[in-house]
Amino acid sequence: MTPTEFRPTFRSSAVEALVVAALILVAVTGGLYFLKEVPLTFGLGFGTLTAALAFAYYTTRFLRRAPRLVRVDEDGLTVVARDGEEQRLRWAEVTRAFHESKVGLQWRFVRSGGETTLRDDGLSVGRWDELTQAITARLKAHGVTVQTDGFSQAFVEDDDEEAESADEGARAAG
Repeated sequence: MTPTEFRPTFRSSAVEALVVAALILVAVTGGLYFLKEVPLTFGLGFGTLTAALAFAYYTTRFLRRAPRLVRVDEDGLTVVARDGEEQRLRWAEVTRAFHESKVGLQWRFVRSGGETTLRDDGLSVGRWDELTQAITARLKAHGVTVQTDGFSQAFVEDDDEEAESADEGARAAG
């Protein structure tokens, strides 16, 4: 397999932040207006403030944690930080891997020297899914099992099982 590169972008992060902020705006404004019978202008003002804080949180999280580049190849994973520092993780060093949903999605790789965490900051859901499939395939090839929590399970589904299910469905329909 050829190396695969992923470049987190502020645009992806901003879209996620805007969606979250809009949901917060609607929920807070509606909740205050309908449940607490607060005047609409106050509810809208408080909702806007809360939404702005959520947007600022996501933007700051991207600027502080999102890498410039993530490269997946046969030997390992390379993460280039915003300041240009490269961190290399070799698949042969990984003893366990976890795909988790903790304040967003993340990979946690356990090796004898400690842990390495890769978060979904700046990657769209589609790009995160591609990255997850690439990492899962490499880990599987090196005999490392991937553990997931409930929500992240959908990202790490076995492609072989999906292909078998599609084949069975085609045979049943045909």
